[in-house]
Amino acid sequence: MTTDIDRVAWLEDFLSAGPRWSRDVNQAANEAGITKGQLRWARRDLEVIPQKCVTTLDGRRVEEWFMALPQHGNDRPEGSAKPGTSPCRSPARRGC
Repeated sequence: MTTDIDRVAWLEDFLSAGPRWSRDVNQAANEAGITKGQLRWARRDLEVIPQKCVTTLDGRRVEEWFMALPQHGNDRPEGSAKPGTSPCRSPARRGC
């Protein structure tokens, strides 16, 4: 069983190198045995900033979400969350 402190430490470690796509965070958390609710609490405790950017796929607008620790400011993850989409170009916006 994972404690709240372990979940927070896991998320802090996972995001320590920089922002990560939300899909990757959610998948890795699930593989680590962390539920969506537990991840939500860890995000809150660390003041993780969910952000989105707008990309395109075949000329269509695609919104991609990512997570960052406060010290990463408006940095964005490398590449794209979805195969075939362009890299994130729009200004990052804070959201929930």
